[in-house]
Amino acid sequence: MLLQSCLSSVDRALDYGQDFFLRNNALEHAKDTLCELWKLRSRREEPFGEIVNLLQVAFLERDAESFTDHQLAALRRVLERLADAAELDDELANSITVELLQGGIDVFRELD
Repeated sequence: MLLQSCLSSVDRALDYGQDFFLRNNALEHAKDTLCELWKLRSRREEPFGEIVNLLQVAFLERDAESFTDHQLAALRRVLERLADAAELDDELANSITVELLQGGIDVFRELD
């Protein structure tokens, strides 16, 4: 349910294109949903928490206009894969990490 909500928010952000206000609202909702998912990590397998953490890092110290459509599409694909996965193992987590990096989202960047 929460993954679908986050996915829907990223979809809306893509649909809003250059409308900064609406795009920002959609991405703020996605960030809020990721916070809720983080709270549930103890109920899931360890790689799930790791991926949710990477997704949260992707949003840190960034505003909506700094995300390209290419990056948002990568986020969308990753969220779809998470939502479809019955169980998240290390292999899938590694694949998702690579997909984020290939989508232009540096989940290992240093934060200020």
